[in-house]
Amino acid sequence: LRQIVIGFGLVTVLGFSYMVVLPGFSKDVLGAGTAGFGLMVGVSAVGGLAMSLVVASLADSSRAPMFLFLSSIGLGVSLVLTGLAPPFPIALLTMVFVGASGSAFQTLNNAMALRLAHADYFGRVMSLMMLAWSFMSLIGLPIGN
Repeated sequence: LRQIVIGFGLVTVLGFSYMVVLPGFSKDVLGAGTAGFGLMVGVSAVGGLAMSLVVASLADSSRAPMFLFLSSIGLGVSLVLTGLAPPFPIALLTMVFVGASGSAFQTLNNAMALRLAHADYFGRVMSLMMLAWSFMSLIGLPIGN
């Protein structure tokens, strides 16, 4: 359980901080402006929704830790590919994978953490994971500058 909570914190702070720079990336690098940013977030959400539905059934699998690891690697790789994709249509395609892998990671991580935690500690475990989102916001300031 400790590894799952710490891993969630690391992936959230290091991986999901892309949301801080995505508006500027869309405007300045891709030349797509605010509408492009909206499209990028939208296709990411579609990928995330689709993957959440697939991954939810895998949470009780004995291979769930492997899927969790692969989804965190997938998030990193898809973020790098998005950064290397100057054409806007390719960035849209890679954002589908950013959303899918990010959602797969979150879904599996939360399901595995709650499966391992005693029911009396569900709130505490989830509050530690939500704390990671706060750290992501704090880390966004130096990244966004």
